[in-house]
Amino acid sequence: MKRLLATFVLASLVAGCASSDVPMNPSFPLTIDEGWRQLHSMERSPRKLSRPVIVMGGYVDPGSAPEQTRRFIEACTGDKRTLAINTTFDFTFDAARRHLIEAIEKKFPSDDPNWTVEVDIVAHSMGGLIVRYAALDRSDPLSPAGGWERAGAGAESIASSGTTVNTSETKRPSPPHRKRLRLAHLYSISVPHRGTIVADLPFFDTRQHAMRRGSRVLQLLDSQLDHLPYKIIPYVRLGDTMIGSENAAPWGYDAWWVQNYTVDSPHFNSSNDPRILADVLRRLRDETPYTTWPPTPMPK
Repeated sequence: MKRLLATFVLASLVAGCASSDVPMNPSFPLTIDEGWRQLHSMERSPRKLSRPVIVMGGYVDPGSAPEQTRRFIEACTGDKRTLAINTTFDFTFDAARRHLIEAIEKKFPSDDPNWTVEVDIVAHSMGGLIVRYAALDRSDPLSPAGGWERAGAGAESIASSGTTVNTSETKRPSPPHRKRLRLAHLYSISVPHRGTIVADLPFFDTRQHAMRRGSRVLQLLDSQLDHLPYKIIPYVRLGDTMIGSENAAPWGYDAWWVQNYTVDSPHFNSSNDPRILADVLRRLRDETPYTTWPPTPMPK
């Protein structure tokens, strides 16, 4: 409690000097100061999780941000069924997918030969796309065929293979990393669901290629949007020039937005924005969220 209380006091002072709550989002009427107060209140009255919660970091995240988010979740729920995952050194979507599945299997083993245990995931930036990739329906003719990993192949080449999956094979027991992610909710924070302008730069990283607007990976993910077995709850700060705030929700969805701190990065620190965290935690605690439906369109 003392750790989060100290963070609350310090962050409240900073937010008070650099508050950017105006104009307020009508469907997300929570100020920065009130977000910290609510987190502090939840810490004093923890409430257990319905299922394990995984926190996924973003592109080249050193791991500090997802770990901080995980600690907030643990402090506000009193539940140790949490895990922070950093895929910075997994240089393809396939490697990151494997890392995610194996980490969940190690921490929360599943007896099901084809599925992980059911989890909720709080994901930042590219981490949200990796989560969706790990939760793909492999019986879908468009999804990666044969095996998730192919020597020397990245997500882009696998996703474009065009080979039809033999659905009878999905009934056979799978090695741990071949399991499919069983996901209940994806709490998506600043995730480039529709791609990102930055990824158009001439990088050689296949993960960057996968995040380009209209990439085969994004087409593959979007092809299953109409029959997802899990819910996506997207959030974003306005002014995110890394991904473009308008790209932070899948097609057919709208993100719940908040104003950015005037002295903070709209993208890199959004995963620990007290307003977003407070809303996510209310949902994880099975309490009424601060956000209301439908999400208010982003201001022009």
